[in-house]
Amino acid sequence: MIEALLETFEGHGDIIYAAGHENNLQYVEKESIHHIVSGSTGPSSYVARRDKTDFAQQRSGLAKLDFYSNGDVWLDFVTDT
Repeated sequence: MIEALLETFEGHGDIIYAAGHENNLQYVEKESIHHIVSGSTGPSSYVARRDKTDFAQQRSGLAKLDFYSNGDVWLDFVTDT
């Protein structure tokens, strides 16, 4: 499935791919694809921080995207504290 998605994304810039399958918060930008793990409101789970990871946090919370008329997109992670 990952290969099929990456093939679909190929040739398109500034793709935002959001997933909610982990109980933590993550953001990675790689080859003009913005990968967001949106977290959960339940118990958090361990997340390893690697060189390729732009943001990772073992916390409960949600990802929030704000789209602006000038084309900007802002990502905020909203946590319980």
